[in-house]
Amino acid sequence: MLARCRPFQSALGRFAAHQPRGVATRRFPPLQRRWYAQRLGADDSVLTSEWKQLLLSWKTLGLIAIPITAFALGTWQVYRLKWKLALLDDVNDRMHRRPIPLPLHVTADEIARNEYRRVLVHGVFDHAAEMLVGPRAMEGEPGFIVVTPLVREDGSRVLVNRGWIRRDLKDPRARPASQPAEPVTLVVFVRRAPRDNAFTPKSDPLSNEWYSIDVPRMAARSRSQE
Repeated sequence: MLARCRPFQSALGRFAAHQPRGVATRRFPPLQRRWYAQRLGADDSVLTSEWKQLLLSWKTLGLIAIPITAFALGTWQVYRLKWKLALLDDVNDRMHRRPIPLPLHVTADEIARNEYRRVLVHGVFDHAAEMLVGPRAMEGEPGFIVVTPLVREDGSRVLVNRGWIRRDLKDPRARPASQPAEPVTLVVFVRRAPRDNAFTPKSDPLSNEWYSIDVPRMAARSRSQE
């Protein structure tokens, strides 16, 4: 006589009931239990329900993770905004301070401490060592940035970014007003050298071709301080 098989979970329950006391029964993972249920021909509706509950738990975790992630990103944005505003306030404060004399010996720490601050510097431009960085466009017009070493009273040199010129003014003879021979006193901002990106060609100091403001190489070529 054939009898209809009971649900697999009930069969496991009867099996666990006949186990000696003190012996822990093993709980099989859902996939293995489904396999045993199919082998025994048992009803796996309970197992299907367990799979649905497992899937529901993962959906629940995903729904919980969304607001947590959004909150974390929002908090990070708020902190970043505060940091940016504090940085802008610091730069604005430095730019509006009273100019101070630039030390004769300029160090990296001195530049970092006084970056964006106005300083007074006195000396004579060495126009023979002028360097043009570019081409650089301004409002759609090609041109160059002029960097000229300034020889100070003690003979030390500092690099001065004198600004942008049009391409047709590349030859110094086309702009005689920018070639003063007498000593000058300048009020300038202290800035660190900008970083090059991966698309900027390398400069060639030997041929005096500069594609970026490469302070170490420019200083070496013009015997200036970095």
